[in-house]
Amino acid sequence: MSRSAVAPLREVDDAAAAAIEAARQSGVDIVALDQIDQLTDGAALLATIWGADDEGAVVSKDVLRAMAHSGNYVAGAYLGTRLVGMSVGFLGMHEGDTHLHSHISGVARDVQNRRIGFALKQHQRAWSLRRGLDLVVWTFDPLVRRNASFNLARLGAEVTAFHPNFYGHMEDTVNAGDESDRAVVEWALLSSAAVRAATRVAGPSNTADPTGDIVLRDRGDGRPEVCEGHGRRLAAWVPPDIVELRRVDSALALDWRRALRSTFGRAVEDGYVATNMTKTGWYELERRKEGRT
Repeated sequence: MSRSAVAPLREVDDAAAAAIEAARQSGVDIVALDQIDQLTDGAALLATIWGADDEGAVVSKDVLRAMAHSGNYVAGAYLGTRLVGMSVGFLGMHEGDTHLHSHISGVARDVQNRRIGFALKQHQRAWSLRRGLDLVVWTFDPLVRRNASFNLARLGAEVTAFHPNFYGHMEDTVNAGDESDRAVVEWALLSSAAVRAATRVAGPSNTADPTGDIVLRDRGDGRPEVCEGHGRRLAAWVPPDIVELRRVDSALALDWRRALRSTFGRAVEDGYVATNMTKTGWYELERRKEGRT
């Protein structure tokens, strides 16, 4: 199916039903945000989540207003009357196909154990399919293990590209003092993995042990060890909490950044795709195409 084709009605309805159920289980109402007071609250929430001093520093209410007005994706999750989650995306183009680029999604820290982020992504999935889009793309820091697990193991997305220092220097409290490498996630909304994730049907076992040649691991003292690996499947390990590691030992965090860039990043550039994050922190990659020469 073309990534700008209209999905069959049954699949659109199934996605909508899955989104409603995910929101119900999280105890939130997820709605499109288009009023200035809602968007002002949304800009403030994003600033709080990312630790920015200026409430418009992450995404301003003016930009949110323009995006909502022009038909892009601006949604919020309400716990009662309190806005606790936010997701923002805009239309993008890649190789002639239109997709949704999910620019930013976040949930208030005190409610992050309620699966609200999952509910927001399922709402985004249903919104996209209803508009004839079957691909959502976004970027994330590949050193943040919990986000990798959410994106790959929880949603059924894949890492298909890697960009070193994508945003340059960043000043928010989450990213300050580090380089802004980003992995590109492609979420094929009608893939078997995405459908299983939406309906919570068990897929392949998310094992603790990696499969494939190990290219990056902890050498036993918390420091990265780069290894040689050239097989069809590769594995790369990342620390449990890079944000905390940055806080207590920024030099070691930077060592992990550069080690992941030279292994995981290089592998993705050379045609590997990251398809899973195991429960113990291993990326699993498989070769899909020939990369650079």
